[in-house]
Amino acid sequence: GRGAARRALGALVGGVDLPILQGVRREPLFPPGTVGSISHKGDIGVAVVGRASAVLAIGVDLESLGPRRLDIGARIAVPEERPWLEANGERGTRMLFSAKESVYK
Repeated sequence: GRGAARRALGALVGGVDLPILQGVRREPLFPPGTVGSISHKGDIGVAVVGRASAVLAIGVDLESLGPRRLDIGARIAVPEERPWLEANGERGTRMLFSAKESVYK
């Protein structure tokens, strides 16, 4: 994920190799003037970056199709989202979890 972020930053700022430092909770700290997000699952990593003057924040998340705790939907959904989860099943649960994880990042 950090390798993808470094390549994306390099493309954004014209090939300059900018460091991506690490915060106290191991979160990526993007250089001043940039925003970004990293996600990884297994051996796949992705990153998105942008200029802080153009966007306030960016979030990205990867989710696997492997087993997931059955109660996660009930734990992450607010009451207004539960009918949508019921109508969309496991796929909807994964989509909602991923969307919320992206916003969190």
